[in-house]
Amino acid sequence: MFSARKIKKQSRELLSNNFILQIGVILTLFTCVTAISLLASSVITLIYGLVPDAVFYVIQTFFICFVAIMTVPLIYGLCVFEYNLIITGKGNIKDLFYAFSSYYTINRSFFLAFALLWRAVICFFPATCIYSEIILYKLSRSMLFFPVNIYGFDITYTFICVLFIILIIIGWAIFSKFFTAIFVSLANENTPVSKCFSLASVYNHGYKKKLVGITLSFVPLIVLSIFTMGIVFILYAAPIMLVTYFNFAKNCYDFRKNQ
Repeated sequence: MFSARKIKKQSRELLSNNFILQIGVILTLFTCVTAISLLASSVITLIYGLVPDAVFYVIQTFFICFVAIMTVPLIYGLCVFEYNLIITGKGNIKDLFYAFSSYYTINRSFFLAFALLWRAVICFFPATCIYSEIILYKLSRSMLFFPVNIYGFDITYTFICVLFIILIIIGWAIFSKFFTAIFVSLANENTPVSKCFSLASVYNHGYKKKLVGITLSFVPLIVLSIFTMGIVFILYAAPIMLVTYFNFAKNCYDFRKNQ
């Protein structure tokens, strides 16, 4: 049996021993995705007006798909990096490009991404609905919320924004359990992704409250990240969250395996 406090302590120690490398991997991922996106955007901008509209939209769609095709394996590589860091206690920045090592790993990265994507849609659906209401409310078109002002302070808008943040936190708390599925998928690369998700639900059984507690403990860091324009998120919040979730997954995996 393991505790949330033990998980966080182990995670902080792992991060402190690999802090520079962890930041380097995240920045490398960000740089690669940005470069790919800028390349696609530049080409689309250059050809705009030079080709017929039908051809332009085909090329635009191609480059959007190109960005996605290149980004998904990189994110998979980030997961491989975190997995190896948890297993061995040290990571290698080359792991970021692991998915490009074979057709099988590229293909698996997309299967895993799809499995996570549709679950993310479900987890964050309520938050997405409220966000759409925020947009409609600002345009004075909301059918659910009506303006309530007290001394010039818009109570309704504040309420909707707070509700949106709460739903984001709840959605993330639910979605975080799928880090165990990612861990299981990486630990058993020859096992179908769907089966890995089924196994992960078994490994997580009995530990969901601890995971929710861990997720809620990150809320102050996320708030601080917003106020610092994402600097704290890149330099500390994202690394510690990734290490903690993968460490939690490893402990769930090992505990059930040893039973």
